[in-house]
Amino acid sequence: RECFAVLVSGKASLLIIDDSIGIPANFALREQIFQTVPLLTPTIVICSEHNAADVECMMTMGAPIVIRKPLTLTKFLEAFDQLIQRWSQAPFTLFRSAANYFVEGHSQKAYSLLGELVRGQPHHIASAAMSLHFRHKNDLLMAENFLYKALKAGHHQMTVILPLIDLYLFSASPSKALKLIQQAMKDYRNPNLLCVDAIQAHILLNQIRESIPYITQMIENDYFVDVGRFLL
Repeated sequence: RECFAVLVSGKASLLIIDDSIGIPANFALREQIFQTVPLLTPTIVICSEHNAADVECMMTMGAPIVIRKPLTLTKFLEAFDQLIQRWSQAPFTLFRSAANYFVEGHSQKAYSLLGELVRGQPHHIASAAMSLHFRHKNDLLMAENFLYKALKAGHHQMTVILPLIDLYLFSASPSKALKLIQQAMKDYRNPNLLCVDAIQAHILLNQIRESIPYITQMIENDYFVDVGRFLL
């Protein structure tokens, strides 16, 4: 929370996430894509071997550059060069412009810029940012619309899927959420990240037994294992 507040204040313009068992990188990335300025911030993830199974999933949560541990200076500099190259080109330069507008208090200019990026062939990051805007206004239909259009346009990145799952769980549509979760589990080879969503969806559907394999996965993979044991 403190880290994202610094980004929102404009005192920092780069996010580096150091993966650990206590705070997995995918957990931090998940929080990032639910906040507008952090979502539009260049990001480097230093991923441990412990959470390597979720790398494919993490790479579609925004547009991070992922470095695998052990970290070396060479690896970091190569990743930093990739990050600069990526964010020096459209549409990422426009994302930074939008982020700067938000920091300066010119939200309307920011949303106008993002709105241009979702017309025609939508970009998953712009779609997620516009959806957040309407989610904050409690306009769930418009929030869903931006995400669903991106999904239908072929954007199956977690930047789109996770907010859509969260929206369906929030709006008491666990069956819709579960369909997305099950497909994402197949596409990303059972990432630990989605276990909590799957558990919640099954419990909302009164499918207690069906939630147990996901709880077991959390425990076996040492992913928030205390939470998993408590749920079990």
